[in-house]
Amino acid sequence: MSRVDVLVATYNGEKYIAQQLESIIMQSHKDIRIIISDDCSTDNTRNILKHYKSIDSRIQLILNEKNKGLVANFEQLLDLVTSPYFAFSDQDDIWVLDKLEKQLRIISNGKFNMIISDVLVVDENLNGNEVLLFNNSNFRSKLMKYNDIRLEYISNCAIGCTILAKKEIIEKNLPLPKNTFVIHDYYLAIIAGLTGKIYFIKEPLVKYRQHSNNLIGAGKEKFESFQKARESFIQKKIELFTLYKSLDNLFPDKFKEQNNSFLNKLKKDKKTKMISFKGIKLFFNVYKFEPLKVKIKALFILNFPVLIKHFFK
Repeated sequence: MSRVDVLVATYNGEKYIAQQLESIIMQSHKDIRIIISDDCSTDNTRNILKHYKSIDSRIQLILNEKNKGLVANFEQLLDLVTSPYFAFSDQDDIWVLDKLEKQLRIISNGKFNMIISDVLVVDENLNGNEVLLFNNSNFRSKLMKYNDIRLEYISNCAIGCTILAKKEIIEKNLPLPKNTFVIHDYYLAIIAGLTGKIYFIKEPLVKYRQHSNNLIGAGKEKFESFQKARESFIQKKIELFTLYKSLDNLFPDKFKEQNNSFLNKLKKDKKTKMISFKGIKLFFNVYKFEPLKVKIKALFILNFPVLIKHFFK
């Protein structure tokens, strides 16, 4: 099987990085290059990384002189990919030892350009490993049903640390989008869904550690009011469909007009009232790939704050 570039972005990860690196180094698939970029850690992370580089020649270590931030750090790593496949790794998770082998077995048949999997959600001590993230979400049915852009159309279903993908999806799609909630894993999953197919492995291939220092995790966003939630919801969807407008040439024709119409509708809804009866059809066309609970939640967020304000003004 082919070589894989494993991309590891670190920042003040001294507590868990050794465990994660051990799980990568001990992978049953040995033909890997581990490219690590440390973003100016102030703890003992760099000393740990230097130690592992000294004992494993497959490690390439980059020590940033200035802090780049998470997305720019991963973008730097993506620029260095030369192998046919690449995989993302967080600094605090644990890989199942045959993760890459199982993913490569599927992607090497040429039918898919990205492989993702479920994860076991665990605490900082790796306890609680009976909870599968997608088993307990609304997205499992979607993951089992779609394998193209419909999978990623509204919400990110690709957890970055589970991704194995072909190099081709990054060759003409960098730099990563800036100043948006659509970060590296979501963006590349969108590209993967637009240019080919995505395969979901039901089996958990990563122990997904949740702790107080997670930059991105499985927790739910909290807002001080329904109105703030609505504003955030609309703004994120505006960012997403603005991105889709920039990728217009990659979308099938049936999506292009819908993407532009929904972007314009969101911009109007942001400034005015709630979703109009005229916009209901458009809304359900856009959300038709989502589970029923996701549709209801989106309609609720769009309309409930406006109704409350109307009745109690």
